[in-house]
Amino acid sequence: MRADNRLHNAIGLAMKAGKCVSGDFIVERTLRDNKARLVLLDETVSSSTRQRYERLCQRGPTPLLTLQGLGQ
Repeated sequence: MRADNRLHNAIGLAMKAGKCVSGDFIVERTLRDNKARLVLLDETVSSSTRQRYERLCQRGPTPLLTLQGLGQ
């Protein structure tokens, strides 16, 4: 099993357990409330979206990772 498959499986388990949020509004709110521990973005997001999340993550500071195929 490839490492990216294991990561996607772990993200799926976190979603099912309610430990992960998705969606622009709820992620922004979680970041503004300083409750986020990690932000994952698909590598195909626009540069303006990436910059917005980078600014929000720097205030935390919250790590930001971009992944291939995250939106699938």
